[in-house]
Amino acid sequence: MRVQLLSLTQTVLIIPGSTGVVYTNQVGGTECDYPEVEGSIVPIEYDIQLDNPKESLTLKLCGLFPEGNPGVINRELAEKIQELLGNSPFTRDIEIDWSKLSRSKEAWLHVKLKGTLDDTIENNISQNTILTWPNSD
Repeated sequence: MRVQLLSLTQTVLIIPGSTGVVYTNQVGGTECDYPEVEGSIVPIEYDIQLDNPKESLTLKLCGLFPEGNPGVINRELAEKIQELLGNSPFTRDIEIDWSKLSRSKEAWLHVKLKGTLDDTIENNISQNTILTWPNSD
């Protein structure tokens, strides 16, 4: 089964594995690339404050990539993303995979899961995963 995440409204992790489900998303800004990976999805998000929804991780990530951007994630932008991830107990177990930064792009970031996401998942061994969110294009 192939699942297109084109209607995605929040940030999710795709944990690679043999599941029979392949996920893809439109990513890379104006490049409009469609990478894919087989695995499982784990939704992650700050606790969205109804009185201040602009504090959501998804909106902050999207805000780093204005409409019409080329979708490139350079080191400076990646450091901003890592800072966002480090500011919440729900995402502080996620670290950018710096060795794969050149293969990452807007809305498709190679990351490593180093913990349980504040007890969201049981397995806490280091895993290579994909962080994806709504494309800004």
